[in-house]
Amino acid sequence: MGKKVRPISDDSNKPFGLTGFSLSEMRDDMSEQGVSSTTPFRGYCVHIPAKDEFLGVVRQRADLGMRGFCIGPSRAMRFPSYKAAANHREAEKGEIIVGLFETEHQLIVVSAEVITEQ
Repeated sequence: MGKKVRPISDDSNKPFGLTGFSLSEMRDDMSEQGVSSTTPFRGYCVHIPAKDEFLGVVRQRADLGMRGFCIGPSRAMRFPSYKAAANHREAEKGEIIVGLFETEHQLIVVSAEVITEQ
Protein backbone atom coordinates (compact mmCIF):
# COMPACT_ATOMS: atom_id res chain seq x y z
CA MET A 1 0.00 0.00 0.00
CA GLY A 2 1.41 3.41 -0.97
CA LYS A 3 1.87 6.35 1.31
CA LYS A 4 1.18 8.89 -1.43
CA VAL A 5 0.63 7.83 -4.99
CA ARG A 6 -0.28 10.09 -7.86
CA PRO A 7 0.69 10.22 -11.49
CA ILE A 8 3.52 12.54 -12.36
CA SER A 9 2.29 15.08 -14.86
CA ASP A 10 4.06 16.13 -18.01
CA ASP A 11 5.71 19.24 -16.62
CA SER A 12 8.75 21.09 -17.90
CA ASN A 13 10.23 20.98 -14.38
CA LYS A 14 10.11 17.17 -14.23
CA PRO A 15 13.32 15.53 -15.40
CA PHE A 16 12.93 12.95 -18.12
CA GLY A 17 13.39 9.35 -16.97
CA LEU A 18 13.42 10.04 -13.23
CA THR A 19 10.69 9.32 -10.71
CA GLY A 20 9.89 12.43 -8.77
CA PHE A 21 7.36 15.16 -8.25
CA SER A 22 7.58 18.21 -10.48
CA LEU A 23 8.06 21.65 -9.00
CA SER A 24 4.40 22.47 -9.62
CA GLU A 25 3.34 19.28 -7.80
CA MET A 26 5.50 20.19 -4.80
CA ARG A 27 3.91 23.66 -4.80
CA ASP A 28 0.46 22.00 -4.85
CA ASP A 29 1.43 19.96 -1.75
CA MET A 30 2.50 23.13 0.02
CA SER A 31 -0.75 24.88 -0.88
CA GLU A 32 -2.69 21.97 0.63
CA GLN A 33 -0.79 22.65 3.88
CA GLY A 34 -1.61 26.36 3.82
CA VAL A 35 1.72 27.64 2.48
CA SER A 36 1.56 30.06 -0.44
CA SER A 37 2.20 28.50 -3.84
CA THR A 38 4.33 31.56 -4.68
CA THR A 39 6.89 30.76 -1.97
CA PRO A 40 10.35 31.07 -3.59
CA PHE A 41 11.98 27.80 -4.62
CA ARG A 42 15.66 27.63 -3.60
CA GLY A 43 16.71 24.36 -5.25
CA TYR A 44 16.86 20.60 -4.78
CA CYS A 45 18.81 19.02 -1.92
CA VAL A 46 19.89 15.53 -0.87
CA HIS A 47 18.38 14.61 2.51
CA ILE A 48 18.75 11.67 4.90
CA PRO A 49 15.41 11.65 6.77
CA ALA A 50 16.51 9.04 9.33
CA LYS A 51 19.31 11.34 10.54
CA ASP A 52 17.73 14.63 9.45
CA GLU A 53 20.96 15.57 7.69
CA PHE A 54 21.57 17.21 4.32
CA LEU A 55 24.41 16.85 1.84
CA GLY A 56 26.62 19.86 2.48
CA VAL A 57 29.77 19.31 0.45
CA VAL A 58 31.10 17.03 -2.27
CA ARG A 59 34.79 16.82 -3.15
CA GLN A 60 35.82 14.72 -6.12
CA ARG A 61 39.44 14.00 -7.02
CA ALA A 62 40.91 11.37 -9.27
CA ASP A 63 41.86 9.21 -6.29
CA LEU A 64 39.28 10.27 -3.68
CA GLY A 65 35.60 11.05 -3.38
CA MET A 66 34.37 12.74 -0.22
CA ARG A 67 30.91 13.80 0.95
CA GLY A 68 30.03 15.77 4.07
CA PHE A 69 26.65 16.30 5.70
CA CYS A 70 25.19 19.15 7.72
CA ILE A 71 22.32 19.55 10.14
CA GLY A 72 19.50 21.63 8.71
CA PRO A 73 18.84 22.77 5.18
CA SER A 74 20.34 26.26 5.46
CA ARG A 75 23.87 25.02 4.66
CA ALA A 76 22.84 22.20 2.34
CA MET A 77 24.11 22.04 -1.23
CA ARG A 78 21.40 23.28 -3.57
CA PHE A 79 21.07 21.86 -7.05
CA PRO A 80 19.24 23.54 -9.95
CA SER A 81 17.46 20.36 -11.04
CA TYR A 82 16.21 17.05 -9.69
CA LYS A 83 18.60 15.26 -12.03
CA ALA A 84 21.64 17.20 -10.73
CA ALA A 85 20.69 16.33 -7.12
CA ALA A 86 20.04 12.69 -8.05
CA ASN A 87 23.59 12.44 -9.39
CA HIS A 88 24.80 12.89 -5.79
CA ARG A 89 22.17 10.81 -3.98
CA GLU A 90 22.95 7.35 -2.61
CA ALA A 91 19.47 5.84 -2.43
CA GLU A 92 20.74 2.60 -0.87
CA LYS A 93 21.79 4.70 2.15
CA GLY A 94 18.28 6.12 2.56
CA GLU A 95 18.99 9.43 0.85
CA ILE A 96 16.14 11.20 -0.93
CA ILE A 97 15.74 14.33 -3.04
CA VAL A 98 13.81 17.22 -1.53
CA GLY A 99 12.76 20.64 -2.75
CA LEU A 100 13.77 23.64 -0.65
CA PHE A 101 11.46 26.64 -0.34
CA GLU A 102 12.00 29.82 1.66
CA THR A 103 9.37 31.89 3.43
CA GLU A 104 10.10 35.12 5.26
CA HIS A 105 10.79 33.23 8.50
CA GLN A 106 11.76 29.67 7.64
CA LEU A 107 13.00 27.13 5.13
CA ILE A 108 10.51 24.45 4.09
CA VAL A 109 11.61 21.03 2.87
CA VAL A 110 9.21 19.13 0.59
CA SER A 111 9.84 15.61 -0.68
CA ALA A 112 10.49 15.56 -4.41
CA GLU A 113 10.34 11.76 -4.50
CA VAL A 114 7.50 9.33 -4.94
CA ILE A 115 7.63 7.43 -1.65
CA THR A 116 5.75 4.18 -1.19
CA GLU A 117 5.44 2.07 1.92
CA GLN A 118 6.26 -1.61 1.61
